[in-house]
Amino acid sequence: MASPDPILSLTTDRFWPEPTVQAFEVECPHLTHLGSLGIHLGTVQIRRAIPILSIALAVAASGVSQAQSYSEPENNYLHEIVQKWTEHTSVGNLRDAKFDDTDIEVRIWAGFGLRGSSGAVLRRTGDKWSVIILDLDRYFAGGSNEIAAEEGLLPPCIVDAMRDRCVIETSFDSDGNPEFYGLDCVLITPSPRHNVQQALAELWSSLESLGVRELPLTIERDWVMMDGHSYVIEVRVGSSYRATVTEHAYETEADEQIHKIVMAFDSVLDTWLFGGNDDS
Repeated sequence: MASPDPILSLTTDRFWPEPTVQAFEVECPHLTHLGSLGIHLGTVQIRRAIPILSIALAVAASGVSQAQSYSEPENNYLHEIVQKWTEHTSVGNLRDAKFDDTDIEVRIWAGFGLRGSSGAVLRRTGDKWSVIILDLDRYFAGGSNEIAAEEGLLPPCIVDAMRDRCVIETSFDSDGNPEFYGLDCVLITPSPRHNVQQALAELWSSLESLGVRELPLTIERDWVMMDGHSYVIEVRVGSSYRATVTEHAYETEADEQIHKIVMAFDSVLDTWLFGGNDDS
């Protein structure tokens, strides 16, 4: 007798500490191990975590609001894609998050080239500072079980299972049928650095002195970077939101300013966002 199709199992300990878990079944034949997402064969359920961070997004009801002042580049792909990535996580979209007047958050995304993409969040909610590390993983699935088996990709059932967790892009064949799926999934790791309150407060002071709230939205170039290291820097202070998108370059004073800001993040948060040693 043929063995039953294996069932997809997703464990999310790497996404959030002590997640609240909701279980549901998804038939997913031909599934193979999926690295950092912890997906494997032989169990009976997906375990889907409802994100509950020890570093909470919620703030007191008094005085909270979405951003009222926006400064961001228009129709910028990198800015738009990081918005989509974070909308699928417990970190959320910074521009639209509800903030108290005294809340502060700086997010730096780096990469977007051959090295991949990662980011870090410095956040103050009330009087408490915290840090979150963001890593982007990309996975590929076939548009059918047959394509998945032929190409060694994930089966298409993973797409519905991860639709509320990942940004999904679909490519179609000449007949208009799905041929391949790309899944961009953000992994979230609260950093132990949130215990070093004074160091994080001093980091924010350094960022302010470096002009993180007055960065240009973009830096005009006479060239276009393809598959090279770039930055998206988002700053939210109370109801004010500002975003900067730029390539890693050495042309202007603003480039030097951005390098110092990113290196300050790396120095205090033990991240690797600066592209100075990147060959991409």
